[in-house]
Amino acid sequence: MRVLMLSWEYPPLVVGGIAAHVDGLARAMQRAGHEVVVCSLHHPDEPDDAVVDGVRVLRADPALPWLPDDDLVARMASANHQLVQLVAKLGPWRPEVVHAHDWLVAWAGDSLKT
Repeated sequence: MRVLMLSWEYPPLVVGGIAAHVDGLARAMQRAGHEVVVCSLHHPDEPDDAVVDGVRVLRADPALPWLPDDDLVARMASANHQLVQLVAKLGPWRPEVVHAHDWLVAWAGDSLKT
């Protein structure tokens, strides 16, 4: 099964439990024979496209430098838009399952559902 996971936090960015959950679930699903792609947000210490333990991890940069850092609504709107745009990097690969982890990426998940 081809699975696309969306998460606003993914290691090494760990704010709560979502990062560990998505990382563990993605690796377990890959070990079980599924094709897993995780789309998350840019981290300065990580490449924007990498394969980690068989899981492809794509990262989007939702930067909006003209807005204050505390404008969560605008930043998450940009993040969701950028997560949707990442799917174009997958070429003909299309997920059978889109799993949006947390309400902050729900718009992207809804936009990408098949």
